[in-house]
Amino acid sequence: MAVSIGLLQSTLHGLQSEFMLAGSDPVSAQHRALGVIYQNLMQRESLLAYVDNFRLLGFLSLLCIPIELLFQRVRKQDSSPKNSKQFDH
Repeated sequence: MAVSIGLLQSTLHGLQSEFMLAGSDPVSAQHRALGVIYQNLMQRESLLAYVDNFRLLGFLSLLCIPIELLFQRVRKQDSSPKNSKQFDH
């Protein structure tokens, strides 16, 4: 956890200094840097959520294969009137 906080702080300071070199004041540069980090985080989380959902749907699809084998085929009965008797009224 300490490594990720250090990486976050170094990224924040790097972005903040880039924005300050571009002409932003320190407060605006920090807000813009946090916005860039937040946007990057949301993009990564969206991708991970998509991958998780894809993996879950793949797993559920694989589970359907043995369930399908449990179903028996329904056979059609012969409906021709060869053996049936007709009653006259």
